[in-house]
Amino acid sequence: MPGIPRRSPHMKMSQTQLFSMPRWCLLVCLISLVAGCKNQSRDAAILDKAEATRLAATNPGNYGRPVRIQGVVTYCDPEWHLLFLQDDSGGFFVDLKDEVPELKVGRLVEVSGKLAPGNRGIEEPRFRVLGMAPMPAPQALPPKSDLAHTRLSQWVQIGGTVRAAAVEDGRLTLTVTNGEQRTKARILKPNQVRPIDYVGAEVQIAGVSAAAVDENGIANGIQVFVSSMEQVELGGRILSDPFSNKPQSMVVAFDRGETGKLVHLGGTVVEQKPGRVLIIGDGTSKVAVVLADASRLAPGDAVELLGFVSASGAYQIEDAIVRIIAPPTTQGEPHVTGALRTIRELKSLTMESAAKDLSVDVRGTVTYIDPASSLLFVQDATAGAYVDVHRGTPEVLLGDIVHVEGFSGPGDYAPIITQPTVTRVGHGALPKPPTLSLQTLAARNNDAGWVEIVGIVHSVSQLGSQHSFKLVVAGNSYAVQLPHAEDTTAIQDRLLDAQIKIGGVCGTVFNEKRQLVGLKFFVPSTANIEILEPAPEESGRIVRPIITLLRFDPLNLSIHRAKVRGAVTGKTPGKAFMCRMRAPGYT
Repeated sequence: MPGIPRRSPHMKMSQTQLFSMPRWCLLVCLISLVAGCKNQSRDAAILDKAEATRLAATNPGNYGRPVRIQGVVTYCDPEWHLLFLQDDSGGFFVDLKDEVPELKVGRLVEVSGKLAPGNRGIEEPRFRVLGMAPMPAPQALPPKSDLAHTRLSQWVQIGGTVRAAAVEDGRLTLTVTNGEQRTKARILKPNQVRPIDYVGAEVQIAGVSAAAVDENGIANGIQVFVSSMEQVELGGRILSDPFSNKPQSMVVAFDRGETGKLVHLGGTVVEQKPGRVLIIGDGTSKVAVVLADASRLAPGDAVELLGFVSASGAYQIEDAIVRIIAPPTTQGEPHVTGALRTIRELKSLTMESAAKDLSVDVRGTVTYIDPASSLLFVQDATAGAYVDVHRGTPEVLLGDIVHVEGFSGPGDYAPIITQPTVTRVGHGALPKPPTLSLQTLAARNNDAGWVEIVGIVHSVSQLGSQHSFKLVVAGNSYAVQLPHAEDTTAIQDRLLDAQIKIGGVCGTVFNEKRQLVGLKFFVPSTANIEILEPAPEESGRIVRPIITLLRFDPLNLSIHRAKVRGAVTGKTPGKAFMCRMRAPGYT
């Protein structure tokens, strides 16, 4: 028939032959498809275990994979954007962008999102609270010898002796040693105990392990994040200030030679060497001491110190905390030859010698400048000093390196530089502030020195173009002053009742007898003010019964604002008034 091709004998096939190859090809395709689906399924499988998720994050090719983990919250700090979870496989970190009020330690939660690099954990995390769960069994803290292969973010326990205690970055930080292991435990919610009281205490602490980094962001050890004092178990000793006891004699302190024993000594500074090594003597013996901080001391300083007996052959005491009892023996004019080349030499003069216009020739860094108040402070490697610039303020800036030639003056409290010729020779970094205890802040050797301190802002004021505020540290109130020209608009509304860290010059408040009666701080810029914690919202909103303000608080650490309501019962003109609530007797 037209249009229908004729079949060739060579085109003839059986029905079996016709279907055998297509069925074989179909089978191969199905197998390949199934295998491909399995591979795709494996690559896109939900990561549902903490340890598997942590390991997957080490491969950038896994970023974006779905994650859904159920675990117990082991640490949560919204301010620092830290969240740690742990399931039966291990711990996991999540960068917490926003505060989630439901996330509390001990709660079982489900977190889901997309896998991100290890420093973020999960991209766009979503949370669902499932209930409460027991905390994991704590592991021993691993050694820091191989940080690259150490499992971090785990619930761990450390034990040992507290060698140092301070408030760092708004967190109570305990340095705990156990043999060669030295670990910092950062406690989010400490109780109302002075940090010094923990020194020498034996502790067991449970928390979450994390990498500790240096100023360049390089991991150099392990630290432990602790949610509250409930995770800190104290051994035997009742917490108290170790300085409150009478100092031991050096002979008695080293009689038994117990390495690691806490000792309390008194004596006089003989010499301060590089590397924070201090030589002190008590008239019968001398000891070499390694300081825990960067305190600057001078020969003749009468001191008390707390420290730990060392096994080193180079020194006898380590991790020493020093409290100055009396200032150094001052030097008179006969002991001065030539110009005074360091600020320490200037500050060691007697009042009578400083009044004789001795030649001063020093080089240092400008730590505070306020032309409107004729204030200039300069610090070299040995100490800081006030430079009298009432006759004309030099054109220098904060951080400038200057050459100062002038003469000594007695000052109103400590020797100063008068009639100065100030020459700018360069620019550099501000001095590294010493980490000082409240006990050593009031020492004379810190007058005019650059320091850092953390406290609560109680009041903010402005007189003309002069901005200042009151900073309360452990119940003590200090005035903080900024230069007249400093613009505080960016932070002034956030200062009141906030916890802040300031860097500035430590000034003195004194009476007509040149006696120290207080401290004040000169902060050169708002850049030297860091808000660690904003003012609590409830402090200005919730009305508190007056009786709650009268409860025993020996350290006066409840220093945020309080709102009360009552009837005025008395008044001191211009100063204060008495208030009584409805309940009788509460005034």
